[in-house]
Amino acid sequence: MDELDIRGLSVEQGRQQLNQWFTALPRNGMLVAVASGDPAALRAQFDLDHADSFGWAAVQETGEVWRIEIIRLTTSDLPRILCNTNTVAAEAATNGTAGAVWKLQPSQRHLDANIIHLPAHDTINSHLGPDLDVLVLVVSGEGNLTTETGDVRLTAGCLVWLPQRSFRAITADRAGLTYFTVHQRRSGLAIGRRPPDEPRPN
Repeated sequence: MDELDIRGLSVEQGRQQLNQWFTALPRNGMLVAVASGDPAALRAQFDLDHADSFGWAAVQETGEVWRIEIIRLTTSDLPRILCNTNTVAAEAATNGTAGAVWKLQPSQRHLDANIIHLPAHDTINSHLGPDLDVLVLVVSGEGNLTTETGDVRLTAGCLVWLPQRSFRAITADRAGLTYFTVHQRRSGLAIGRRPPDEPRPN
């Protein structure tokens, strides 16, 4: 049985080490992690990455040292429902929350995804997009997507392709606008609100 000592590591460092070892396990394979203190925070992060795909038994030994037995129950991580976009959109509108109100969190993902809410008349300022394509699905509300040649009307259900480096700006109507974005993961990239202004291409 493999044993991994993660004492002295931060929660994120421990998460990375556990993920690396766990991914290499065969189905029904087991590893033992040795951690400092209550591993509840580490368990919560591990659950984001591998929900329902593992067994976890934590046994306190002496003082602050915990031994955790982790079993891989499946050959790969399981498909699962992450959220209900209608519920997220409704809560954001009710609470007046702006910006990214949901994001994809598993650390081993190959995609980045967000749900963005713009309150009434709020705007993502004009800018050139990143060096990758982005798909946008309008969840609720209405607004306009401004391109180099004019405006594109956005309504619930619209699926929009934003080619890499394309000029864009998004403005919500009076009822606000909520949309889902997905693109290939790129380290350090975040799709948020109000990127710096860039001049409109000639």
